Amino acid sequence: MAGANASTVKPVVAACYDNNLVNSQGMFLGDEPLRFALPLLLVQVSIILTLSAAAHHVLRRLGQCRFVTHMLVGIFLGPSVLGRNPHLRTALFSERGTYILESVSLVALILFLFSMAVKTDLTLLRRPTARALAVGLAGSLVPLAVTLPVFHALSPSLPADLRGSSLITELAVRLSLSSFPHDVCLLAHSRKANLILLPFHKSSDGARSTANNAIRGINRSVMQYAPCSVGILIDHGVAAGSACATASNSTLQRVALYFLGGADDREALAYVARMAECGLVAVTVVRLKLRDWVGMGGRDEMRDEEALQEFWQRYSSAGAERVAYVEKTVEDGEGTASVVRAMSDKFDLLVVGRREGGGDGAEGSSAAALTSGLSEWSEFPELGVLGDMLASADFAAKVSILVVQQQAATRNDDDY
Repeated sequence: MAGANASTVKPVVAACYDNNLVNSQGMFLGDEPLRFALPLLLVQVSIILTLSAAAHHVLRRLGQCRFVTHMLVGIFLGPSVLGRNPHLRTALFSERGTYILESVSLVALILFLFSMAVKTDLTLLRRPTARALAVGLAGSLVPLAVTLPVFHALSPSLPADLRGSSLITELAVRLSLSSFPHDVCLLAHSRKANLILLPFHKSSDGARSTANNAIRGINRSVMQYAPCSVGILIDHGVAAGSACATASNSTLQRVALYFLGGADDREALAYVARMAECGLVAVTVVRLKLRDWVGMGGRDEMRDEEALQEFWQRYSSAGAERVAYVEKTVEDGEGTASVVRAMSDKFDLLVVGRREGGGDGAEGSSAAALTSGLSEWSEFPELGVLGDMLASADFAAKVSILVVQQQAATRNDDDY
């Protein structure tokens, strides 16, 4: 009878700790900081973020998203690699430390999903076509439909702590969210879109600004793999006093393009040219040139001159008041910044090319001199040098900004 009862007893695994071990007074006073909850959590988060950033710096060049990076770092820190060392695992990822980290992770996931739901406008579902809805649903439901059955089929072979946890469900949700950039590119390709317009990941209500890193990750992925040109819009609304009234009492919006040269700038010029066809938009093209620069007559430089000449010949006759072409000569990046700061508050929308790397082709050395020193403190590389400067917090003119990137596959083709 005793043997039968003994066979039904299940072992109980519990992580017990003192509730007073929250914050340490420091190792100099004789404490062991990693025995306390708060220092241990800070060390864990620091290690995870540092390794994730370093791994993503390498893996992004291979086209891998942050989700893959985080999974690989987790495997590296888990019992498969570093966790095989019992001393390291006991010190950094003990039962008590893992419990606290999982609790914080669950709260973060709940807040992330809540923020996504708060910004969802269900009325937009009436606008897209059936194909757009099919692409969106497939990108969200397919990862869930594939992951959950596989998990339940393999659950008998998984450790006991994973069988009753929500880890796999969270994994499936993250997979469905991480497929969003692919869905955007697929939809643009199927619709033969010429431009994908993305929102900037930072927004401001005048008193404070907020950043959404999930949107920033989506923007970077779309810009890397898009089958067409991409624009990032930094929407500050209509600048006070910049618009004027026409004879018909309608508002005339003022748009400016800063043209330094290169494929992205020519793509931006093409879209500004389309704006010039509207009777309610006044367009100003500002050509920035380097003083004493002698062009090499390269193919890219010739394309710049042809695009500008064609633009001016086509649209100058449409109305001198609505289309203007201005050339500004500067000596370096500081001169470029001075011109941009002096002119930008006169417009409602500023359009710039992304110009990643400062230029391309024969224009490279000239473009690099025009922006020399401006990229040293770049905060948003996805906006390019000028876009990053215009979007910076210390830029006085708070006007809307559109950063245009030409499709990478067409950079070597005739693009205007």
